[in-house]
Amino acid sequence: MPCGYCQEEGHNRSTCPQLTGMSVGERRTATRNAQHQRNHEQAIQREAHRRRQHMLLSEQYRQREQERRERSRISREQEVQESIEREEQQRRAEQARRRERVNWCLSTFSRLVSHYHDTSNLDELFTDGRTAEEMMNLIGHRATNEIMLMSYHKIKASEKELVAMIPEPKEAIECPICMEDLTQTDLFVTRCGHSYHGGCLMKHLTRYDNCPCCRGVIV
Repeated sequence: MPCGYCQEEGHNRSTCPQLTGMSVGERRTATRNAQHQRNHEQAIQREAHRRRQHMLLSEQYRQREQERRERSRISREQEVQESIEREEQQRRAEQARRRERVNWCLSTFSRLVSHYHDTSNLDELFTDGRTAEEMMNLIGHRATNEIMLMSYHKIKASEKELVAMIPEPKEAIECPICMEDLTQTDLFVTRCGHSYHGGCLMKHLTRYDNCPCCRGVIV
């Protein structure tokens, strides 16, 4: 067991050379004071070690917090960039749709001018010889769309080729639509020579513009 005073091996406080000439009580007091001093120094060392550990942990925490904030900043920047890219894509898509609408309106106006110079709802526009693009710039896109809705079906109708007319009707006993016998009072003969009940054909023409038999355009 080491000396209680100097902590060296091979002797104790009674034979410690550093306590030579002291009485037993003085040796005991010196040993106790030396132990208190060592305990105090150890406590200081433990406190210093604890502080170093605390500082190390604090530094690690600051580094982790800084990394977290950096990741959060990068994530926000990526979200902002993605949002900007989405808005740019939407803007380009809207521009493409707008160009498509404008081109369609110009094309349709040109066809209206060529086919319907005397159309009632466009009559005032056609009197001064403006081009389709000039007219569209004059009245705006909303009015253009309204005119398209009112007049485009007339263009489609004007471009149809009616089925060739034959001089004599084809022989028929029953209506091809309802499969009942034809009569002289409710009889309708198309340009292509096919015979139907008038009521049956009228119902068909509310949905279609062709002959139910040969599919030729009749209206």
